Amino acid sequence: MIKRIKVLFTLLIIFILTIMAINLYMLNYSKAYILDDKEADIEFKKKPQDCAIILGASVRADGMPSEILRLRLDKGIDLYNKGFVKKLLLTGDNGKVEYNEVEVMKDYILGKGISGEDIFLDHAGFSTYESMYRAKKVFNVKKAIVITQDFHQPRAVYIGRKLGLSIKGVPCEDVNRDKNNKDLMREVFARTKDFMKMIVKPKPTYLGETIDIKGKGYPSW
Repeated sequence: MIKRIKVLFTLLIIFILTIMAINLYMLNYSKAYILDDKEADIEFKKKPQDCAIILGASVRADGMPSEILRLRLDKGIDLYNKGFVKKLLLTGDNGKVEYNEVEVMKDYILGKGISGEDIFLDHAGFSTYESMYRAKKVFNVKKAIVITQDFHQPRAVYIGRKLGLSIKGVPCEDVNRDKNNKDLMREVFARTKDFMKMIVKPKPTYLGETIDIKGKGYPSW
């Protein structure tokens, strides 16, 4: 019995150390590609990117973006208005008829005066991995800025670059993290899962016909 407990304890320690090592590696790898606002101004003022990839999040029952999603959208609009990106790629979950993150995102951005032809919708961005995979394979994105909160940025940047995208992250404002410790803990395990996934690089749930990011966004609606 004692021997079995020792074995289980050893396996637990190995498991914890593995998770820690993967997280530290991903954080260290990504940090060079995550820019603050001042760095973004210098980096993209003369080198506008193909698009901003705005990662989806939950929407409210009244059809408005949640706070965390609104902050992402506002950052994307800011980068677009500054001329740092030419298009906005909105990617999120539309796996059910009654739940459509990207439609809510599109309506919010249109309401801010952004031209519809510069808005692309990825209805099958069911995860960060699938959003990045489809950005490259479906929308022909080559150079992009990914927009999400700082706790999520390292994983998004890591996945994008490992899939062959020339991608950098510009974090948006965040909600009160003290109330969202579960998000931080979930991210630790999500990094581990996606690190393993990048070894295999499975195809996403859906691919579909190409909708080139250099064209007009309407066919993606």
